[in-house]
Amino acid sequence: MLKWYAVQTNPCCEAKAAKGLREHGFTVFLPVETNWKRSTRTKKRERTDTPLFTGYLFVGLGPWQSLYHVRQIDGVRGLVSCGMGVPAEINVRFVYDLQARQASGEFDHTPAVKCTYRPGDKAKVTLEGPYRDLIGEVLTATDAGRVELMLNAVLNWKTTIDSDHLEEVPKAA
Repeated sequence: MLKWYAVQTNPCCEAKAAKGLREHGFTVFLPVETNWKRSTRTKKRERTDTPLFTGYLFVGLGPWQSLYHVRQIDGVRGLVSCGMGVPAEINVRFVYDLQARQASGEFDHTPAVKCTYRPGDKAKVTLEGPYRDLIGEVLTATDAGRVELMLNAVLNWKTTIDSDHLEEVPKAA
């Protein structure tokens, strides 16, 4: 059974330390919370994961592994200790509970997508690629933000695209 310890990382080095620890065979848990940011430059939503505990992560050690090697990893500042420099062992239930809560989406703060497209609406594709600037008719739209477009009825040319990559075309009067 693994023994879990809290690792303090250098500033903004949680992911770097986690990667280094994994590369050296350690079991690592870096709890993150997920948010969406809309880029002011590209106007696209981007998913960002940030550490739940800034500057900390958890490492699980088997009986064959040494705490000494954890301290040698790039990005690791040290281990959280409780007096006299003895690393504090973290209760395994605490770590597994955090893992379960993250897996269930408790730390996912992404807002629900509200799709405003309805069948029959016209929409222009804004996504880079072969469909860019094409206008199609909305066939179906899900609450999750996926929209099926008919780009060319003669060729039966359809595509399904995320509503973030569409622009509504106003109806002609």
